[in-house]
Amino acid sequence: MIEYTTKALSRAGFSGLKNLIHNYYECKAKPLVCKSWPATVMSEPSGNCNLRCRMCVRSAINYRKQGDIDFDKWVKVMDNEFSFWHFHGFIGIGEPLYHKNFVDMIEYLDNRNIWKFLVTNSTLLTDNTIDGLITYNLNRIFLSVDAATKKTLEKIRGGLHYESTMSKIQNLVEQVKKRNSKLEIILQSVCLKENALELPELINLAYKLGIKEVRFQDIELKFDVGWSTKEHSLRGNRNYFQKYIDESIKRAKKFGIDLKLYNMNDYTDIRKNCFAPWNQVYIRWNGLITPCCTTLIDKTYFYGNIFEEHFKDMWNNKKAQKFRALARSNKQPEQCKNCSCL
Repeated sequence: MIEYTTKALSRAGFSGLKNLIHNYYECKAKPLVCKSWPATVMSEPSGNCNLRCRMCVRSAINYRKQGDIDFDKWVKVMDNEFSFWHFHGFIGIGEPLYHKNFVDMIEYLDNRNIWKFLVTNSTLLTDNTIDGLITYNLNRIFLSVDAATKKTLEKIRGGLHYESTMSKIQNLVEQVKKRNSKLEIILQSVCLKENALELPELINLAYKLGIKEVRFQDIELKFDVGWSTKEHSLRGNRNYFQKYIDESIKRAKKFGIDLKLYNMNDYTDIRKNCFAPWNQVYIRWNGLITPCCTTLIDKTYFYGNIFEEHFKDMWNNKKAQKFRALARSNKQPEQCKNCSCL
């Protein structure tokens, strides 16, 4: 908290710190109309991706209508619309590193002293990109690796080349160590019936690569497409999965790896602990604003378009208030019930 307080002061003085504190308390009170501004902004640099993952919601959208965010427009929006935020994440339907100006985005945020994270499939971690991530102080990177063996990983993530990807991850770890970077590297895996056997081996892989944190999460059931179905999920096969989860926990303790488990509750559980509608906002590549990265496809929850409207006019509009009402009720959208962040 001390680090965040210092950044808030350096970012926007006492007004920034005041907003951060106010936002914290509004996340607890959950009003329909917020008087504070969101502390977190997330962006989707690209709606395009170089892989075809079997459990990805991209199977339910039109690939041809996806594109890359306009870098100049993005910078203008960050300059003029978001003077209050302290944390920024890059995540989406597409691969963030697919955007040609991604390192420029990291540099921009670094110049504004923003805490930043990235979720990537790891395949586009070139030497130049790694250099940029370290030079411009990316704070945390999530590497999506869903299996320990070549056969299974390439089957899950279509288009991925196992040896090349592992080499790039190893290079990232080595460069972070060599340059004494504070970049946190996390190995992240989606739990599927098809990779359950290899979950313990992912702990071994992380240890071999020199990665100290691993996260397992169940798939999100958004559109019931591909492998994103209850049939393939951990929660739909809990008895089958449990022994592999237990073994993973044992190995993590043995190797000193911090293993975190997400989205392991039953599908019927109501998610009342979500703070997204109060403390964050998500920008799709085309400027559409959504409450978070889980609701980035269903137009029902779009607040508006940041390239066409001012954020101050969207943050408490009728759609935003309606979503907050749903988020704190027993009538949450199905996407919220299956969210992997809770």
